[in-house]
Amino acid sequence: MRLEADTWQATDNDPQFRLKSPLLRVVSGWISVRVKLDSQSALTPKLYIDYGEGYSESKVVYMMQVDEALFQADVMLASIPRKIRFDPAEEPTVFSLSQFTIRAHSELLHTLHQFASIMKHDFKSGEDTFRILRKSYARYRKHRLPGMFERLDMEYKKLHPYRVQRSTSRHIAYLNWIRENERNRDRAYDETSFAHTPLISIVMATYNTPEEYLKKAIDSVIDQTYPHWELCIADDASHDRHTVHLLKEYEKEYDSIRVEYREINGNISAASNSALALATGEYVAFMDHDDMLAPNALLEIVETINRDPDAKFIYSDEDKIDDHDRRYDPHFKSDWNPDLFLSQNYISHLSVIRTDMLDQTGPFREGYEGAQDYELFLRVADRLAADEIVHIEKILYHWRAIEGSTAFDPEEKSYTSEAGLKALRDYFREKGKQAEVEMGLLPNTYKVNYPIPEEPLVSLIIPTRDGYDILSLCIKSILEKTVYRNYEIIIVDNQTSDPK
Repeated sequence: MRLEADTWQATDNDPQFRLKSPLLRVVSGWISVRVKLDSQSALTPKLYIDYGEGYSESKVVYMMQVDEALFQADVMLASIPRKIRFDPAEEPTVFSLSQFTIRAHSELLHTLHQFASIMKHDFKSGEDTFRILRKSYARYRKHRLPGMFERLDMEYKKLHPYRVQRSTSRHIAYLNWIRENERNRDRAYDETSFAHTPLISIVMATYNTPEEYLKKAIDSVIDQTYPHWELCIADDASHDRHTVHLLKEYEKEYDSIRVEYREINGNISAASNSALALATGEYVAFMDHDDMLAPNALLEIVETINRDPDAKFIYSDEDKIDDHDRRYDPHFKSDWNPDLFLSQNYISHLSVIRTDMLDQTGPFREGYEGAQDYELFLRVADRLAADEIVHIEKILYHWRAIEGSTAFDPEEKSYTSEAGLKALRDYFREKGKQAEVEMGLLPNTYKVNYPIPEEPLVSLIIPTRDGYDILSLCIKSILEKTVYRNYEIIIVDNQTSDPK
């Protein structure tokens, strides 16, 4: 309710304004929204963006206070919005609203703003003001502009955690892809649709997990559209009482959630094995304690099992989520590619393995912490035929990317690369294969160097059709002039009609 020219009164907990601007009818990409807002009460101004599917809490953008009574948000519009809503407060209050501006700006201006913001913070903190410039240049030399922008976003987000990622064409394309391709993620489960409805055991290890992220992880399992699951959690002797209390609450409320409370802190491998020992399902899925499953994740797994009963190792595509569950950086994977897998653990999440395969290979091995899943997957895949490893071409797993995590920056935990290198070397050694493994160009990637025999067989493939004169000359020259002897000639005939 308007009291005076610039003074308003919010009479309930949800005051809101609908934004109207000619700019919003034509613009996508980055915009800056700035508002001068003052009140005797604490204010939490925020924006809601509707791209045609209505307002949602998942689309909220919180505005940050940048000066006295001045709030700002840098907002990335994935496409031209249908509507934008401004909520100045979350409780009844009287407030003044004397300025509201919307400005579109380019990625270059956004980058300059990020540099200036970080340098200003470092200067005020007594740190090296030009640190970010040198760091960004080193990143540019190694990873070019995409790598530099990614690292710059990380540094900027440490200072402004509520602001969204930069508006790269790749990110905008992904948000549009989500809207176009994930309309059925919440579809209802129909028991009559499947001949086989296996119990799926979801294995999770916890250790002092922040309550907010652990709750979201567990809730994403509870909210699955497929009902036949059990969540097997092993807590690795957490001393954070909030973590333990939350686990006990869930365990008490849900019969399908089982928790093992380890008395002695071990490691991720030991804790995961404790959780695995609780599993009674026909299939086992692996999940980290702060990540989230898509609501249709298990339903897609069961559909795959019914469509392909021989599937023993199933994996899906994945993306990342930030600390406010905003999705970005999708990983659309290839189908089973053994050579790629020996270069990196591209399978990662979501991974589901038939339990009897784990009975054959054994559980996680200690000593590979940071790449314990890679080491296990190497042993499992080695026992399977290619058609028993199935890829689901859907984003079913959201990997939490927060400061200090590998998802946030692979260089945060360099020991994971070392553990993966050890896993690969031991894999080849146990198989009796002569191969040297070295680090790849990027974190958690590897290069396998196979020994070349002194005289490897060389296959010469010659396609032909009615080309007697050319073919005979070609073969004769090989037979008479080739010094190297360990070769074979393979002629591929394409419907030749000439008898000669």
